[in-house]
Amino acid sequence: PDVPYACREGLCGSCRAKVVSGQVRADRQYALDERDHAAGYTLACRARPRTPEVTLDFDA
Repeated sequence: PDVPYACREGLCGSCRAKVVSGQVRADRQYALDERDHAAGYTLACRARPRTPEVTLDFDA
């Protein structure tokens, strides 16, 4: 898929997305705070799937 990104290092936040279904494991994500994580957001550039299927919403 065409995913927005700029840095690929978890710094800029341009690939921020809400995890709608499935689960991801997130490496260091400097652009997000604890509230973002608690609300279900991740950075696609640093996230790795933990379930066979993951759905992300880049417009949330």
